[in-house]
Amino acid sequence: MIDPINEIKQRLDIVDVISGYIKLTKAGANYKAPCPFHSEKTPSFIVSPSKQIWHCFGSCSEGGDIFKFMMKIEGLEFPDALRLLADKAGVALKKQDPKLRTERAKLYEFHERAVDYFGRCLAAAKEPLKYLKQRGLTKKTIKEFRLGYAPEKTKALPQFKNRIIFPICDLNGHVAGFTARVLDVGATPCGRPGQAHRPAPTAPKYINSPDSLIYKKSLILFGLDKAKEAIRKKNLCILVEGNMDVIMSHQAGVKNVVASSGSALGLDQLKIIKRYTNNLALAFDSDSAGGKATKRTIDLAIEQEMNAKIIILKDKDPADLIKRNKLAWQKAIKKAKPIMKYYFDDAFLKFNPEKVEGKKEIAKILLPLVKRIPNKIEQVHWIQKLANKIKVDEKILFEQISNLKSQISKPQLKTQNLAKSRFDRLRERLIALQNGEILIDDSKKEIAICQKEIKIIQLKDELKDLSEKIKQAEADKNTKLLKKLLQNFNYATQKSNNHTGKN
Repeated sequence: MIDPINEIKQRLDIVDVISGYIKLTKAGANYKAPCPFHSEKTPSFIVSPSKQIWHCFGSCSEGGDIFKFMMKIEGLEFPDALRLLADKAGVALKKQDPKLRTERAKLYEFHERAVDYFGRCLAAAKEPLKYLKQRGLTKKTIKEFRLGYAPEKTKALPQFKNRIIFPICDLNGHVAGFTARVLDVGATPCGRPGQAHRPAPTAPKYINSPDSLIYKKSLILFGLDKAKEAIRKKNLCILVEGNMDVIMSHQAGVKNVVASSGSALGLDQLKIIKRYTNNLALAFDSDSAGGKATKRTIDLAIEQEMNAKIIILKDKDPADLIKRNKLAWQKAIKKAKPIMKYYFDDAFLKFNPEKVEGKKEIAKILLPLVKRIPNKIEQVHWIQKLANKIKVDEKILFEQISNLKSQISKPQLKTQNLAKSRFDRLRERLIALQNGEILIDDSKKEIAICQKEIKIIQLKDELKDLSEKIKQAEADKNTKLLKKLLQNFNYATQKSNNHTGKN
């Protein structure tokens, strides 16, 4: 009888599997791509269909079969890679084999059970269903995205009670975490009619699962499991702000859409998008297009030499626009402006280029953006364009841009310095309180507050240190140490969440 490993290799083609993660280009009898495991501009990652192996001829020199690729790209141990590929191939594994039930596998199983439970609760809850339908979702879409509802007396993930549940899937469609959204209306407990429940006025609109062995917020994009094929075919990834924007867009037939789940797109997420396309369109309303979070995303896209555009919306968000007119959403995508053109147009609308003050303000906005462009030819192009529009000699603009100080890593350094000075101030205050040098009405309470704040800073430092050690263990391929470090990281994360009240 054929063993499951060989059966999987026979059923799955390595080109098809790797194409699910990176864009491969035919190169004779083989396929090539930029290596996903290190930064490079010239493709050195080669996949051989005849040998069913891959190899990087660049700096990382990694290589192997279909299992090695899956372990490396997903950060999996072999049993988890085997389970994942077995699912893809339709190969049944022996469930009683304890070696295949890793902690990661157990977490996936727990999340699957939770999704089924929340789905049943949603089906029995009138108000949450009514709310989703009012937002424009059909029954088919609700089922496709496996939306759910956590009732008042839920025992599964009680921090999500009285919220709409959005399962967050990894690239392979396995549920890795959740986003839970408060209802804008009252909600009825699962299967029990009665008094409506409303969240506390101070409750956050969204709550996300904490990081775990299977969920890393910085490495997951909502909807990418369903969007990756469309992104590759369209050669464009549309980035929106919310989960509902993604779901409504998919329902409207525009499926190359993902969301960063309410936060700015990080560098790691951007690199994941680059596996499928170098073209990015950001769909934000006019007010948020200049916001700090969006600006950070744009800066990263420019630095990564991506072809980035801005989709201008008059509506509050894509979900509202699609509900009103789905064709308007498609038209807005087609009219997306390249990033630099958007900022040029915006700057020249706000300020008069005929006046000295206007020239100065326009240059103040645009020169830092131009400076971040890595490609010198493109950089010169925009300098020339700016010089012509504000009627200033190019040499002066080049002098101005060369005098701009690089901002790379400075925000991080500033944050570190602030954290250290805050820690020192807290420690000094704590000692003074304990010694009676500071007299207040409730000194015990103040001491407890200081101790808690100090502990939070210490835990953040511990998490940062563990993150560096995990990266080194991964580089050294020290599986035993990596497993221990991941356990310590999860434990420290839980402690941090307990202290900050995130659980």
